[in-house]
Amino acid sequence: MLARLVVVIREVIEAALMIPASTRAAAGVLAAGLLVAAATPVPARAEFQVRSPIVTEGEIEIEHNGAVIFSRNKATRWREQSYTNELAYSPTSWWKFEIETELGHERGDKLRYEATTLENVFQLTPQGKYFLDVGFFIEYSKAARREDQDTVKLGPVVQKELGQALFTVNAFFERAVSGPGPTAATAFVPAVQAVYRLHPLFTPGFEYYGEIADIGDAGRLRDQEHRLGPVVVGAWRIAGATKLKYELGYLLPLTHAAHGGALRWKLELEFRL
Repeated sequence: MLARLVVVIREVIEAALMIPASTRAAAGVLAAGLLVAAATPVPARAEFQVRSPIVTEGEIEIEHNGAVIFSRNKATRWREQSYTNELAYSPTSWWKFEIETELGHERGDKLRYEATTLENVFQLTPQGKYFLDVGFFIEYSKAARREDQDTVKLGPVVQKELGQALFTVNAFFERAVSGPGPTAATAFVPAVQAVYRLHPLFTPGFEYYGEIADIGDAGRLRDQEHRLGPVVVGAWRIAGATKLKYELGYLLPLTHAAHGGALRWKLELEFRL
């Protein structure tokens, strides 16, 4: 199983970065290194979430993410729901690991346990030292049901401050590693958040989320999922280093495959022992 994960991660890296054959051995080494990191106690997965590259040593995070995708069919109130609960810890100034549980619901189905996910964020550059703050994200998601696929998702996380504005970009690639209906498809899952830090408790902005099911055969734009909408984020300092953070956004469908609009929210408690 571990050898299979190394191969899949290497293939995803090659597909994402268009690595030539002459340097594929290096991609294999990188994949193996990432897998070793992911094999330790790790982190999460939520359908609509923009990850930050910034890691704070010694910080613990308790997080809840929720999303409801509304149906265009008036007879059905919503098409899909997702609820995740996560626990994260940063043992160093450059590494954060997290474990997540996910409940999900699709139209016509009951709410059920979907997956357990292990997630890592590696901060690659010191905050503010270079033009961009850069990190790397990798997760392994174990499906709760045999009929679903286990997946690996990875990619760069980039952030930039411009005065009061903060831009965060996730460029992730996802691949199924086991389960029914094996496929060689590599999905591209980008996400962007841009906010203006008006006040610590009220920071407005917008978000974009996309999904291309197979970057090798992207197909027509209307068959890809693209969403864009407003978001408000904020943080309340409770005491010392303890913070309560929130995010609330609504995403409008930009393409036919995106179906209806999506309401998404996030609550996060940060503290240190």
